[in-house]
Parts: sequence; structure tokens; C-alpha cells
Amino acid sequence: MWSFQIVFFILSDRCCDTVNKIQSTEEGSVTISCSYDSQSVDKLKFFCRGTRPSTCRQQAVITSRNTQDGRFRLSDDRKSRIFTVTISTLSLKDSGSYLCGVQRISGFDVFSAVELEVKESCLKSYNISGMEGRPVTLQCPNSGQHHDNKTFLCKGDQHNNCTDMMENQTKFKLLNVSSSCFSVIISELEAADAGTYYCGSDSQLRFIKIQLAVVSPHQTSSVTPISSAEQVTSQPPTSSSSSDNPDVSLFYILPAVFALLLILTFVLLLVLKSKSRIKQVDGTNGNVLNSADSDEETRINDIYDLQEDVVYMNSSSPNMLSHDNDIYNNIL
Repeated sequence: MWSFQIVFFILSDRCCDTVNKIQSTEEGSVTISCSYDSQSVDKLKFFCRGTRPSTCRQQAVITSRNTQDGRFRLSDDRKSRIFTVTISTLSLKDSGSYLCGVQRISGFDVFSAVELEVKESCLKSYNISGMEGRPVTLQCPNSGQHHDNKTFLCKGDQHNNCTDMMENQTKFKLLNVSSSCFSVIISELEAADAGTYYCGSDSQLRFIKIQLAVVSPHQTSSVTPISSAEQVTSQPPTSSSSSDNPDVSLFYILPAVFALLLILTFVLLLVLKSKSRIKQVDGTNGNVLNSADSDEETRINDIYDLQEDVVYMNSSSPNMLSHDNDIYNNIL
């Protein structure tokens, strides 16, 4: 009689005995290295989030068949038997456990565990602009904890793959180094200096992203209205050009109106002054005529008074008539 024995293997869906711990900061990027043996050179490589090997390959965020997927990129170096996974534009949510896996045709897949910690950047990124031909100052963080940390300033889209700018000490000068920050002065800005910079004292933990814009002096002077006036002065406007440009018409009409108003004001003052003189002359002549008439009237009244006295005396004293007539004749 046959007998059957069923053996159950209960495997823990956990991995692994050792964990590779990696730290980085938000807005930065990180590269995770995963090694494999010589028998897995041609096998599928994959990278997933979590600690469960049973579902890692089905839930992989990136594989060697699809090497680019959003912020994740996988590259395989078969000679050194290491594949790397790069995660760009990190956020605090990217912190957690990950698994590097290699598929096996028979047996179980091979895994290695990674623990990623994304820290908040001590200083946020900022934008700054400078005038072409003039200097600009960049402020960078300094950890101050390790004396062997080298301050750096590099240019590029990613902080782990950018060009070191501090080698050019003539154009880039390091100043004001303290325990918390340092400054870098860029002298005589050029249009080619615009772009993304990273600076700090630790390329993995303490750095900042700077977006530099370079403004040309011609951009600020191109909108000044003086240029149109200068053009009108060098070339006299025709009737068509002045009608097309209202500023040019006002440039010539306003001075003409102002000059006409000055002329009319001057003429009006002359007329008022002339009338004032005529009134003064008429007043003087009137006073003279009135005085002469008054004197003549006084003399006539005196004569009439004398006549009345003579008549009165003749009536009262007939003998004195002849004598009074002589006096009257002498007066006349």
C-alpha cells in the first residue's frame, strides 16, 4: 500500500539579512547600486518598493527591459556586474524600503535590500537675476559639522552630475565663509552664465538649488520713449507720418499753441495799456476846461453883480449915475 508524505515549506516573505542604508535630500537625486553574480549577467534586473520578494517583480517601478520610467532610470554594467537605479527630484515621500532583484529561471529570485531616507533640505531653492556685465552674489549653506567638507558650486540640471565652477577662481570667488553659510561672487556676468546651480558643503545632505537669470542692458533701454523722439528729430515728419504717430503731432502742435497764446496775451496788454493812457489825458483836459469855464462864469457873475449895484445906486442917487457909469466902463 502506497503512502504519500506532503511537506510544506513556510517561507517568510521578507528580505534580507543586511540592508544598505542611503540618505539624500529632497529636490536632489540618489543612485542605488545593486550587485549580482556571474550567472545573472543575462537575467532580468528589476527594482521595486517594499520588503516583499513575492510581489516585487510584478510591482517593479523599473526593469532592465524598460530602463527609463519617469523619475527612475536603470543602467546595467555587465563587466562589473552591478546595475544602478537613479531616482531624481526626490521628495520626502520617497523615503522607505526598496528591493533590488534578479530573476532566476529556476528557484527563487535573488534580492538585496535598500533603506532610503530623504531629508528635508535646510534651505529651499531660490531664483536670482543679475545684470549682464555686473557681479552677482550667491548665498550657499555650510554644515559646519565636518571640517573636511569641501564647499562647492556647480552648474547643471542634476546636483550629482554638474560641472564644478570653483576651478575658475578668477570669475567665481569664495567669500564670507562661516559655520552656517558662505557666499560666491560671480564677476562680470555673461548670457552663458544663466542656468541652474547647486552649492553647499555636502553634496548629499546640505546643498541648495539656485536658478540664475542674466538680464541684458539692451532689454531695459529698448522700451524708452526717447528713441522715437530722437528719430523724429533726425528726420522731419511729413503729413502722413505725423498723422500716423500721435506723439509726433503733439510734439509740434503744443509749442505752436503756447506761442500763439503768448502773442495774444501781449497784444491784449498793449491794448489795455493804450486805453488807460487815453483816459488819463481826457481826465486832465476835462479838468482844465472845467476850470476855465468856472473862471469865466465867475467873472460874468461879478459883472452882473456890479450892474445890479449901479442900477440900485442910480435909482437911489441920481447924481452919482454918471460917476458909476464911468466905473462900469473902466471895468469892461
